[in-house]
Amino acid sequence: MNNAHVGKAADYRLQDRMEIRDLFSRYGRAIQRIDERELREVFQPDALVDKGPGPVGIDEYVPDIVLRHSPIQHASLQVTNVLIDFLGEDRAFCESWAVEVQHRPDADEPTDFVYWVRYGDELERREDGAWRISTRRLLLDHVLGLPVVGSEAASFTGGRRFVGLRNGDDPIASLRRELNVEEQAVGLETPGLH
Repeated sequence: MNNAHVGKAADYRLQDRMEIRDLFSRYGRAIQRIDERELREVFQPDALVDKGPGPVGIDEYVPDIVLRHSPIQHASLQVTNVLIDFLGEDRAFCESWAVEVQHRPDADEPTDFVYWVRYGDELERREDGAWRISTRRLLLDHVLGLPVVGSEAASFTGGRRFVGLRNGDDPIASLRRELNVEEQAVGLETPGLH
């Protein structure tokens, strides 16, 4: 068992761990908002993604995500249980689990699909100092389809609450712009990712 994450020797890796976890949060946000620019920023330019039967480059993977996710009205992706093993000063392997819920009102009966997936990622920190995914293997563990009952479907409409949108008009994205977060963010940021 690799105990590189235990003890005083690992203290200097805390910053790296925070940056890597932040990277996965940015990936989730990019998927939720269908933000092609931010999605590309979490991957190295020459990254390969393998969902089976073979790897594809980021220039094929990212547009495919945008195409497949664009018709989905509401979605949420949570990347959880991020386990990080450092393979050197600027290389790491991460195994993480994710749950994505996609609301599809266009079916005969409005349905929420729940996907359980796992990622096996090789990450590298290159010249700009930012950790990014260089190789990803994506596994689909299970899919569950749940019919949405009338009262739940109605809660997405009628102006009773903010509703998440999958674009730059999302209420949280709007708040980020109002606060000028991209220009004013301070503290523990991931180098090269803005």
